[in-house]
Amino acid sequence: MSVVKSIEIVLPQDVVYLAGSNIDGQVVLTLNSTLVDPVVKVELVGRGYVEWNEEIGETRDYSRDVICNNKADYVQKTKTFSIKGKNSAWGGKNPLSVESEKKVSYNCCSQGWVSLHVQMSKNTFVPGEKVTFTSEIRNNTGKYIKTVVFALYAHVQYEGFTPNAERRRRADSSELLRQMANARIPAFNSTTVVSAFNLPLVLSVSSGSQENEIMRTSYELVVTIHLPWSLSTVKARLPIIITSTREDKADSPQVDELPHDDQLV
Repeated sequence: MSVVKSIEIVLPQDVVYLAGSNIDGQVVLTLNSTLVDPVVKVELVGRGYVEWNEEIGETRDYSRDVICNNKADYVQKTKTFSIKGKNSAWGGKNPLSVESEKKVSYNCCSQGWVSLHVQMSKNTFVPGEKVTFTSEIRNNTGKYIKTVVFALYAHVQYEGFTPNAERRRRADSSELLRQMANARIPAFNSTTVVSAFNLPLVLSVSSGSQENEIMRTSYELVVTIHLPWSLSTVKARLPIIITSTREDKADSPQVDELPHDDQLV
């Protein structure tokens, strides 16, 4: 006869967890007999599924749609809980600098250059965090620079298979937010613009280097200087890394010891 009669996991109903959120719940064990120094291992598994339609043979006299799909299981967290002791529950900074410079022509025969230097104290953030960066702009032309545009983009690549097991990939990009700063830089002058924005509260965590991922997400901050009088732009692209909101504070968390025998919560 098994010592454990039944196992029940009790979680709040209809709860949406953001990346890095704490998951609070109960593991209820109904026992047939007493356990000595029991240990409970809890594993959180995330499952993903992607599907899209794709046209094949579009350059021939015939074409048809096929369904591409893929799925994968992700083990996000594994924790071991002892029934001894008290407390504990489930639960970087990378400076970055990018510089861009472009030679431009204006007024038919005049030439000059515009440089853009963007600095961040770190490029790793959590959803909802405030992002602050500095843009140093040098205008070595006889023209006026009016505005600088800041935009955050998300790039997602999906990977799936056709019914014939042929690998397919699909890429999507979207603009998450956009800001415009009035730089007003005179000719042959320079200025520094300090900008800040809050990241959305709901963001996918940036993907790692796993080969079996069905969806890869990356982010980039693009700073753009528009030069309408030369029909050109100067751009600086900075990778942004999104991580979970909290890291574990203990490798071996424990739960409170219960005074009675047959039911451990």
